[in-house]
Amino acid sequence: QDGSAPDEGAAQPAALPRPLDLGLLPGELSVEAPSTAMGRIERWQRKLLDLSLGNRLLNFRETRGAVPLLCVDISGTEDRLAHGEVFRLLALKDENAVSGRDIAADEALRIDRDLARDALTRGQIAVPLSARDMTDRLTELYRKSRSDLSEGGTNTLFLAVGFLRWKRSGDDARSYRAPLLLLPARLDRRSAQSEFRLGQLEDEVRINATLLEMLKRDFELRIPELEGDLPRDDSGLDIARIIEILRARVRDVAGFEVVEDVALSTFSFAKYLMWKDLVDRTDSLRESRLVAHLVDNPSEAFAGAASPLPRPAEIDRRHGPGDLLAPLAADSSQLSAVLAAAEGRDFVLIGPPGTGKSQTIANIIADQLGRGRTVLFVAEKSAALDVVHRRLTRTGLGEAVLELHSNKADRKTVLAQLGRSWDRASAAAAQDWVRVAEDLRLTRDQLNAYVDALHRPGTQGFSVFQAIGRVAAGGPGFALRFDNKDSHDAEGWARLRDLAADLGTRHRSIRDLDPAGPLSLLDRGAWSFAWQDRYLAAARALRMARTAAAE
Repeated sequence: QDGSAPDEGAAQPAALPRPLDLGLLPGELSVEAPSTAMGRIERWQRKLLDLSLGNRLLNFRETRGAVPLLCVDISGTEDRLAHGEVFRLLALKDENAVSGRDIAADEALRIDRDLARDALTRGQIAVPLSARDMTDRLTELYRKSRSDLSEGGTNTLFLAVGFLRWKRSGDDARSYRAPLLLLPARLDRRSAQSEFRLGQLEDEVRINATLLEMLKRDFELRIPELEGDLPRDDSGLDIARIIEILRARVRDVAGFEVVEDVALSTFSFAKYLMWKDLVDRTDSLRESRLVAHLVDNPSEAFAGAASPLPRPAEIDRRHGPGDLLAPLAADSSQLSAVLAAAEGRDFVLIGPPGTGKSQTIANIIADQLGRGRTVLFVAEKSAALDVVHRRLTRTGLGEAVLELHSNKADRKTVLAQLGRSWDRASAAAAQDWVRVAEDLRLTRDQLNAYVDALHRPGTQGFSVFQAIGRVAAGGPGFALRFDNKDSHDAEGWARLRDLAADLGTRHRSIRDLDPAGPLSLLDRGAWSFAWQDRYLAAARALRMARTAAAE
């Protein structure tokens, strides 16, 4: 900048945003940042662990996003689901002939339970809703769970088994319900007009750890029997034992009651799992220099960014093709990112859509695999994972990739992927790679030599590329002949340019003269020194004759 004052009438650029403190989480920019490492960690933990009543894991309500189930044999039903059985769903309000009649609540419940018990023997689970209401809710759950799986790569549909009715205090008029066990579930149907079928997804059954943490923090109630491996029986989880453990632990807490309700709904554990990692693995996480920087000294410059990243213009001079194991097309800036990753650098890869970020990530992963390293690639959307995986598969590296998201994350599929990766062997010998790398080097050197010659300034001070650009720009021209491209040095070329400029000036002074005027008498199309001498002599004679005539 020259330090001069800006023109008040000119448009001024918007003020730059203030630097972002990397120790702050979104939504906290106006909150005073903690001054200690432990304070920062505790703040992150508070943001990740949601113990508010807005969390459905603590305050479950039967909205249209939930389907209540009347299950008279919870343990038996869970065993059948665990063994792969699929259940149809029966709307009780359409089956119960006394529904809507004026009968005692106990009698109505007994009738519903009898119907539910009979339905269970026929492979059906009773739902205390009308058929239309049940179908509408199931359709909503079906669409949401499929959308969550497609976008986030994780299942969010669960069968909530057992609930804790709880109050903030014994005299609180309002009570809340929190699910105890969450069985991963799936809804299937053959067509849009077909009925839904309920099955268990092959995934880990979860205890509601958010509930256990709330009991520990707010009520000083710890249940160690449910914090590790859950009790099991010959058929799988011992549901009855788990419910009984919770019931025994909360028996003396005012306002607490365990009920054997069952409901189908969607739940998310993403933030809880991050919170648990932050609590249980703080020291391991701080082994990362980036995490350690955010924890210990976020207000200082990051030491990992002290030295510059590999410069794209220097890649070919410093590295041979054999040094880069990037099988996909890449420009120099993308190869710079691959090299930065190979050197263990910390960096952010930024670019608008369609600029090759996914392809660059695929090249980074391929290069790391070629160096004998392992890579964890994480993305918020599963579509981003799929794009990179497809690129790696097309290059022959698909079997080196273990998918740990969406429907590819069940135990059988993961074990099958591990088996294929273990058995995978490269058919190419080391000498083949040496030969290919040498061929690439020769081709690259030829291309670089062409580019260098195209842009290298000649003796006259400009390059072939610049000359082509001037000609391509158009405009009137004329042919000049030189013995060779080095006929003129920069000084000679400058003199030619000055001469051309002088001719242009003189031409502008006479171009408006009448073509039929005195100059038309010259009748000469070519110039020479002899013609010039004769012309000047004739002009002098004409001037003398004019003077004599005037006298």
